[in-house]
Formats: sequence, structure tokens, C-alpha cells
Amino acid sequence: MKTPNFACFFDIDGVITKGPNFITVAKPAIQTLIQLNVPVVFVSNTCMLESDKAKQLSAVLGVTIHPEQVVLAQTPMRTLTDFHNKHVLVSGQGQAEDIARMYRF
Repeated sequence: MKTPNFACFFDIDGVITKGPNFITVAKPAIQTLIQLNVPVVFVSNTCMLESDKAKQLSAVLGVTIHPEQVVLAQTPMRTLTDFHNKHVLVSGQGQAEDIARMYRF
């Protein structure tokens, strides 16, 4: 099978899900893309571990979603290593503080 020359980024909130429910056509569409080896990434403003969100998506979609395929609100913090051991304001809901500490802030 030929490797696709494109990728798909899906906003989870409002595009794949509407509230707590998955949009009906999203599941088979994403399953098809993954079967065709199309690179797929999921983005959300949710503040939780990428691995936890990947597990949630995998369970609901019936396909394996890896943490590397999930970009969440705090994901860019990984690149901000220059700010380790400095005063940093972290704002957010859920696990924001725990995640910041995990990234060594």
C-alpha cells in the first residue's frame, strides 16, 4: 500500500466529540484513516496526560492511539526546558499543576 502524502489533525472537542458523546461518523472515518496508514493526530485544550487521553481515544475508537498522536494544552511545555528551576505561572483546570511538576517546573 502506498504511503499517504498527507496527515489529518482532529480537534477532539466539538469535531470528534460533542460534549461527552462521540459524533457518529467520526469513529468509522478515523478507523478508515488509520487502516490506510494516514498519520492522524488529535488535539485538545484538555489538561491531562497525553497517555491517558490516548487510552481514552483508543477505547472509544476501537483502534490504537499512541500518546505521541495526542497534543494537549500543556504539550508545548516539553520544549520549555530553559524555564526549569525558575518561577513559572501555570494556569489551568484538572491536572495542570501535577503535569507541570511532571515536566519539572
